[in-house]
Amino acid sequence: MGFAQLHCHHSSGSMLDSVVTSEQLAQRAAQYGHKSLAVTDHGRLSAWFEHQQACRKYGINPVFGLEQYVIPDDELVTLNDKGKRVRCKNNHLILLAKSNEGMNNIRHLHYISMTGENHFYYNNHSTFSEIFQYKKDVICGTACMMSPFSNALKEGNPEKSERLFNLFLDNFRDDFYVEVQLNELVHEGEGLEHGQKTVNDFLISLADKHGVPVVITGDVHYLDKEDYRLQDISLAMRERRTVNDPGFTLEARTLFYHDVCDYKFLNERFGYGYTDAQIEQWCDNAGEMASRCHGEIPERTTMIFPAVTTDDEYEMERLAKENLARKFGVDEWQKAPQEYVERVEYELDLLKRKGFGSYCMVLQDIFRFCDEEEIPVGFGRGSGAGSLVLYLLGITRLDPIKYGLLFERFVSEARCVNTVVNYFN
Repeated sequence: MGFAQLHCHHSSGSMLDSVVTSEQLAQRAAQYGHKSLAVTDHGRLSAWFEHQQACRKYGINPVFGLEQYVIPDDELVTLNDKGKRVRCKNNHLILLAKSNEGMNNIRHLHYISMTGENHFYYNNHSTFSEIFQYKKDVICGTACMMSPFSNALKEGNPEKSERLFNLFLDNFRDDFYVEVQLNELVHEGEGLEHGQKTVNDFLISLADKHGVPVVITGDVHYLDKEDYRLQDISLAMRERRTVNDPGFTLEARTLFYHDVCDYKFLNERFGYGYTDAQIEQWCDNAGEMASRCHGEIPERTTMIFPAVTTDDEYEMERLAKENLARKFGVDEWQKAPQEYVERVEYELDLLKRKGFGSYCMVLQDIFRFCDEEEIPVGFGRGSGAGSLVLYLLGITRLDPIKYGLLFERFVSEARCVNTVVNYFN
């Protein structure tokens, strides 16, 4: 089947944590002959579209995922005795979309984690029941040493870890897998006799007991093994520290993009004691898991905004022409100065073809409200000041023809509108 990385962090989604771009990851996957590549940023979906573009460029199947912060239902953000909010535990789970419906379910989970009452404090959290509610066409993995299963082991409670394991297995069935990682964290500490190896071995035993597939991942944060220095700098910036602060550097220095041979080397180097056959099987399992994922973000050539009226393009044109006639005190807009007539016709045609109708009407509604409530607004800034239509709609307060401003700085035939994806169809 071949290997595929199922646990990757991108710099645009895991900002100041990951230091590798989607382009670099996709190029490396193609170089190693990997057929699929996942994006699983911490609590963020912002790298999804960039990930798809990069994967398509290199002929890679994009897998859309999320490393979500998860908590039991009774551990939502609460107040302590002094009335201050208490931080939730940061349990991690990997969620991968099998289809467009799976992608939508992950988006809904993400939306709830960002907006739900008591869900966001320092990080955005999803409850177990919410994850089970939106599990259709979603694959769930046990993630890293910050998973609910690992944290239970750190507490010295393997029974709790197994109960949680069975809970997720009962809900996800064939869409549940155990994630094994090979890193330096094999020392005694955090309640684990041999660190990552203790977690691996315990979860592997549960996987064998219940027939759950085991996959191997790299928890990728940078491209090459030397790039850990870049992650150090990035994390120091995030924490407002310096790389020379005592105790700052991370213990894990092998979060680079791995191939199968890298895992065999790391297995031997850190004394995990797994066989080459096991590693090869776990790598094949990762490739097989990725091959089940075929989601896609539809590319669009127009921006998507909520409609303000039943026909925003018609209203944009009607208001612009009415206000042009009013500006020059004429009864028909065609009787305005020829330069203005030609300019408004040209702009309206281009704005409608580029899909700016709702965009303009949303802004018009905002600025109309400001005028009615006597809220001060500026004269306009940036490229929008070059649009006569925006001026006639009351969005800007500068006549672009009077001041010689170019509409093409705002929109032109040659410039493409950035693709905006409607996450909630």
